[in-house]
Amino acid sequence: AFFSLLKPYQKERILTFLQPDRAPLTAGYQQRQAKIAVGSGGFTGKGLKSGTQSQLRFLPAQRTDFIFAVWAEETGFAGSALLVFAYGLLLFRVFYTGLQARDRLGLLLSGGVGAVMAAQVLVNIGMNLGIMPTTGITLPLLSYGGSSALATGLALGLVQSVWRLRFANV
Repeated sequence: AFFSLLKPYQKERILTFLQPDRAPLTAGYQQRQAKIAVGSGGFTGKGLKSGTQSQLRFLPAQRTDFIFAVWAEETGFAGSALLVFAYGLLLFRVFYTGLQARDRLGLLLSGGVGAVMAAQVLVNIGMNLGIMPTTGITLPLLSYGGSSALATGLALGLVQSVWRLRFANV
């Protein structure tokens, strides 16, 4: 019943996610190329600006939705693990800021920002690895995109304000 309410392109995305080899040159092309890019990076990567999938433009949306695949190809597993660790550290600090907040608003604000950023990171990396369907969710602080970068910057600015005012006597 739910499937009949979807638009044709939405149905195609779901079917392609469930059967990746169903349409390798159309709906499944991006995810297939992302998997090739991630896999070809090996442990140490091919070097910055040396990835074949990204430099030869086999990978569409490489600066936005599939930036993690480019990163994985150029820096390998080691660089990807370092990036995931950096996101984990950032998210830890955001949630820690919420726990240190002087009021409930600061706690909820930091928790909300942390939850949204964690969801963005998980969905984007999962999409690049082929374990989640392709969506238009960017990787915070790394993907190119004006509105995404602006929203992330504003959200982290609010968290910084919560941290700065944690001991204020207001």
